[in-house]
Amino acid sequence: MVSRLFLALVLFVPTFAWSRNILYSASIPRDEIELLNTDLVRPMDLVDDIPDFKELLGVGDLSRQSLLGWITERVGYLVAETEDINGLVSQKYEYQNPGILPEFEIPKGLTEIPLRSSPDHLPSRPGVVMSNIGVHIYYRGKEKHTLMDYAFQDSLSPSQKTLLAIKSPRVGILQIGKELFSRRINEGDERALSNSIFRLATLFHEAHHSDGKAKSLGFFHALCPKGSDYNNINACDSAANGPYHIEALFIRQAILACQLEKTCSDDEIERLAYIGVDLESRVLSDAIWDGTPEGI
Repeated sequence: MVSRLFLALVLFVPTFAWSRNILYSASIPRDEIELLNTDLVRPMDLVDDIPDFKELLGVGDLSRQSLLGWITERVGYLVAETEDINGLVSQKYEYQNPGILPEFEIPKGLTEIPLRSSPDHLPSRPGVVMSNIGVHIYYRGKEKHTLMDYAFQDSLSPSQKTLLAIKSPRVGILQIGKELFSRRINEGDERALSNSIFRLATLFHEAHHSDGKAKSLGFFHALCPKGSDYNNINACDSAANGPYHIEALFIRQAILACQLEKTCSDDEIERLAYIGVDLESRVLSDAIWDGTPEGI
């Protein structure tokens, strides 16, 4: 069974009854906005024969409406890596599940966990790929029992700033960096379908960090065990429905589509498959965490 996916984003996602607009920050260069638009309006046939993907997303099908709805429930704002992402103290606030926060393993040699984890496939290379900073700001606010705001400057109204009250990770503030665009499956064409697949997979990963509550809040990454390529780095998941598995399954679906439609070269498919295997290796458990969003 083949279902059609059209993810449309032209400066913002068109409004549907089940979705919201995704807004770009004025700090994001126009060429990067245009490239992301190209990714999201590109038609892609997804082969609907991997049931785990639909089940873990919690959607009934892989239609445009279902997938776009899933993303826009979790992503509202895209900002650049150059922005201040610490948030602004607003007021005392009573959070849902007060005092119940995720439990973290701290890497050896550090005194506290680095909350800003990202789907960085090559952690030895510096730079931001993409990071869900909304959940990090929410976590810090909940930890201090203080509501945090984020000053967002819309690309459509660059002279104005809007204070976003971070009352839930589902506010959905994602930070994108140059590494998202410089890491390419097809080195010669940044608009190649294989590169779009990589960027879209990263978007699915980071969007999933807007899920969870109490102990599962944010689906934060676990410390990878000894023997892993990412030993002593928070680059693994302790749940089968974590961000790395979501990302891996999207790539697997996209590879099947590439093979069916012959829209990717053998080399591109091999490179995508390698990334998928790497992502799957980061899933440490069959456990399913509660993905119910906190603060909604």
